[in-house]
Amino acid sequence: MKPKLLSGTVLLLAAILTGCATSLPPAQPATSLDSIVGAWEGSLTDRQGEPLYHATLVIRKDGTYQSTVPAMKESPFSGTIVIEDGKFRWTESKSGSKGEFVLHEGDGKRVLTRTGQGSDSTGTYKPAK
Repeated sequence: MKPKLLSGTVLLLAAILTGCATSLPPAQPATSLDSIVGAWEGSLTDRQGEPLYHATLVIRKDGTYQSTVPAMKESPFSGTIVIEDGKFRWTESKSGSKGEFVLHEGDGKRVLTRTGQGSDSTGTYKPAK
């Protein structure tokens, strides 16, 4: 793929995902880890907010997770998730980065969003097929 075509593809993907982000189902309160346990796939933005990277996320019943981002040399990332104040709070094991996951669910759709504190990356995931 030529560089211009690749950057155009990334911009198109960003536009599509930005459009999808506005139509998220309602956010659900975090009451049980069971509601987010499983395999998820989606995209992750880097700390500068670009470009988008493909990412997978596996959340286990014990609250541990592993995120794989093939385009990032530091990958895979792992950590723990706890429920605190009605939110899914995550902490990455190596760096100590923190943030939260929010489950959006309704009309047969499930979307998990990820935000980080400070300059950390953000992500949007759907259940893996």
